[in-house]
Amino acid sequence: MHVVKPSVGIGGLQSCCLPPLDSAQIERYIGVGRVWGFLKYYHFKVAKGGLDWDAALVKIFEEGTFDQNDSAYHQALRDLIGTAGQFKKGKRAKFPIGDQETRNVDWSWIADTTKLPEEITHYLQAVRSYHHFKKNHYVQKTQYEYRRYILDHSYVNQRAPDVSVRLLGLFQYWNVIWYFYPYKNLAPEPWEDKLYEFIPLFIQAEGRHAYYRVMLQLTKQLKDTHSDFSHSPSDPEIYGYARFPFSFTSLSDTSIWISKIWMDSFPGRGQLKAGDQPLGINGTEIQENINRLTPYIAASNESAFRRNVCSYLPYDTVKGAVLKLKRADSIFYVNVSRLKNDEMKGLDLNFDFSGPPLIQYFGTQGEFLYVNLGRATTTDLDSLIEAIEGSNSIIIDLR
Repeated sequence: MHVVKPSVGIGGLQSCCLPPLDSAQIERYIGVGRVWGFLKYYHFKVAKGGLDWDAALVKIFEEGTFDQNDSAYHQALRDLIGTAGQFKKGKRAKFPIGDQETRNVDWSWIADTTKLPEEITHYLQAVRSYHHFKKNHYVQKTQYEYRRYILDHSYVNQRAPDVSVRLLGLFQYWNVIWYFYPYKNLAPEPWEDKLYEFIPLFIQAEGRHAYYRVMLQLTKQLKDTHSDFSHSPSDPEIYGYARFPFSFTSLSDTSIWISKIWMDSFPGRGQLKAGDQPLGINGTEIQENINRLTPYIAASNESAFRRNVCSYLPYDTVKGAVLKLKRADSIFYVNVSRLKNDEMKGLDLNFDFSGPPLIQYFGTQGEFLYVNLGRATTTDLDSLIEAIEGSNSIIIDLR
């Protein structure tokens, strides 16, 4: 397996001052993080939620000696097991989630004596064989049968997580996906390989904005539109805190269009029309703006990616903007201003988050009919048929 060698390590110091990790050190990080995650969900005492299990992992990272040699690594694993305590042998109970969520778990690693000492493999296999609890503090059903994967709250309020807490975040997310995400085998690359790639990146990600960016990059690896890392104070630093008072949509793999104008009055409004094609923003081509957002946007397919990127393109930290637009064969420029969320409060906005309207007309004379079938209902059929019969050129959006 190819291992990315980072330019930093840990060793109890600031990450900017550390030597690179070698492949053996990365393997030790992986071993500690995987044993910690397994015990979190399968050891009866840990699963009850009475231990500060996050602190147990952070302590190992902060001490910073476990990765130096096998002896220190093995002792760190013993200390982790010692914190969890001995397991109780009993009748094995069904784990408190559905089989469809755990059927893709590969258990071979807990018996791999090339990565773990033999005594540890015996312990892990016994824990798996005899887990006998019916409830888990960290895995709970909600009213609608969705799963809630609970995290401890010891480090939630750190605005700029240190390197140990960043690695805790990595292993929290990685282990949830490993044990409970039923589609991880459909991801483009094996999920277990992501630890080799992302341990160096999380070590390097100093500051909350860098940490937020690398976490978004990790969630994107699943190639699932529903995978996200949101509601962070870092959102504005990545996407921007102000947005245009209009929406973009993508009608193809190569073009973006203005689809919805929310306000009747704002600077530049009189020069804009639905159907205008933005070619650039503040001197940056539209594709460059898309490329800037691409590492952070999760999507299941290209169509979903284009839809999601259109929702972020209107945002930026700069309020003023010069749009380069195309309408038919003409290219022109319009000065517009973005609005902050608090500036939109109280305004009479025609918000529409379900995509473009059912029918739109594009072109200089409105000669192109665009039909968004995702918005069609039985009450729209008569007007839709009438519009289609009166048009020579029709674009039908089947998404």
